[in-house]
Amino acid sequence: MTDHDEELKATIQRLHALLAGVEDVDPQARLMLSETLGEIHEKLGTSGGDAAAEQQESLIERLTEAAKHFDDEHPTLAGMIGSVIDTLGRMGI
Repeated sequence: MTDHDEELKATIQRLHALLAGVEDVDPQARLMLSETLGEIHEKLGTSGGDAAAEQQESLIERLTEAAKHFDDEHPTLAGMIGSVIDTLGRMGI
């Protein structure tokens, strides 16, 4: 497992913990973010193909939308989502 994988796993764990502690989050947004983070966690260490590339792009798009959604009311949460996006970018995803 690479340093980026470890960094991403740690960030996802912190993000899950932060999300669990925030009470005034739209349940649908919470579920979408939680599912997206779960998908990323599952995909760590797997490799490519066209279908995988499309799935990864979809994950990035969903994370970007989540960051926009949380930006005003939960900037810390939005910032951590941004960290996940940045780490995925450094990993070439």
